[in-house]
Amino acid sequence: MNQAKRITLLASLVTISVIILLVYVHQYFHNQRLATISLKVSTWHTPVIVVNRENKSFSFLLDTGMRSDLCLNATIEDDFPIQKTDTQGFITNILGNAHQKHFFYLPQLQLETLVIKNIQGFSEGAEAEEANLPMKFICQKEHDHVEPQATIGMGILSRYNFFLDLHLGEISFFHKGVVPKDILKRRYLKIPLIFEGKIPIVELDTNFGKKKFIIDTGTTVCIIPKKMQPAYLNESSEDVEMFDMNLRSGNFHLGKHRFFLFDADFSKVNADGLIGMDFLCKYDLFFDNIKHYLYLTI
Repeated sequence: MNQAKRITLLASLVTISVIILLVYVHQYFHNQRLATISLKVSTWHTPVIVVNRENKSFSFLLDTGMRSDLCLNATIEDDFPIQKTDTQGFITNILGNAHQKHFFYLPQLQLETLVIKNIQGFSEGAEAEEANLPMKFICQKEHDHVEPQATIGMGILSRYNFFLDLHLGEISFFHKGVVPKDILKRRYLKIPLIFEGKIPIVELDTNFGKKKFIIDTGTTVCIIPKKMQPAYLNESSEDVEMFDMNLRSGNFHLGKHRFFLFDADFSKVNADGLIGMDFLCKYDLFFDNIKHYLYLTI
């Protein structure tokens, strides 16, 4: 082999090695956490993060039951550089009531090291109070609560894969397609997700047949619409406000859980009920928003 061929071969080997190294480095950084943020607990025992902006702190609820990007309480609108738009739409609450909204545009929102761009949102006023659950909760252990001033919905959350580590009290964001190795090392249940307008829904086996449930981190308890009561209870149970239901995914028994009968309406997302934080808090939750799976880690 002459000198010119040796040099060409060496250059080719170096090029291939550099390409392999670059692919490895890209894959390594792609798989890393984009951000990890501590969780707080709301008055309703739902997950909240603190967003800092210009020496002020704001409490943002993480709500997988809201399809929009962002909802701001009207009292903090002026603290964010929102731009009013001519876009209008209807936002439907848990009662099934639709309220017309004017949407705003927010260029970006920074959550620790994660910068989220091109956000569409709306402001909420007094109409938000009508959807509050008519119940209070007694904490088993004394701890601080925060009152949410804004809500981050699936419009933002579905842009990433994310891990709600409820036992450590933190949320981690990953690129879509990334399932961290430490998740796969745990014992977990992998449940297919059905998305209706970005709302995550699971189908589970129950003692009443197969049922579809919204996975809603923004609601405290599990709910069945009161109008569906005859499908679960006999006619003599008119005054019953709750009942127990057995839940199972495949061969994995998720146990018996209490569902509350509430004047809710989930027909627009083709769901039979809602699973809230009183059930979800038993697990850590990983949402794979590209392959559409919910991992319940045990």
